[in-house]
Formats: sequence, structure tokens, C-alpha cells
Amino acid sequence: MKKIIAICLIATLLVSVCGSAAFAGGTEESMQNRKSEAEDIPVIIDVLILRPVGLVGCVVGLAAAVIALPFAIPSGSMNKVSQTLIREPFYYTFKRPLGKNMPEE
Repeated sequence: MKKIIAICLIATLLVSVCGSAAFAGGTEESMQNRKSEAEDIPVIIDVLILRPVGLVGCVVGLAAAVIALPFAIPSGSMNKVSQTLIREPFYYTFKRPLGKNMPEE
């Protein structure tokens, strides 16, 4: 159990530290546009349910991106893979304002 928690914490730290520079690009502009259309949700639900689910989504997305790497690089779809599997869950979990739910595009 301790190993699983340690692995999850290390993966989260790696994503937040190593990936933060990758998130500073054009995705921030598109997220700002979506922020104005955000729906309000109760903060308690956000903190107790949605953020932990988002954290799991970050870990699963990172693992899926690593698995998809051999297929995405030759096909030139690494941008789409990183956007869908890494950036969006990261933004939803760590950068989204509390109580705001980002609408689907």
C-alpha cells in the first residue's frame, strides 16, 4: 500500500514539476476562453470528489500517454495525445478555480 501511494505521489510531482513548462503555451488561452463559460458547482463536491478523481485521472492519463508513446510519435499525433491525456486532466485538477466546472468544447 505504501508503495502505491509513493508511486502516485512521485508521478504527481513529476507531472506538476516537469510538465508545468509545457502547459504555459497556447492551451492557457483556450482554457481562459472556457473559463468565462464555467458552470458553478458546490465547492465541497469539488474538493471531496472531483479533485481526487482528477488526480487519479492525471496518473492514469500519464500512464496511458507513456503506453501510447510508441504509436503517437511515428504518426505525429503526440500533441493530441499530450493535450487529451496529460494537459486537460492536469488543468482540471490543479489549475481550475474551486467551484467552477469547465464546459465541454
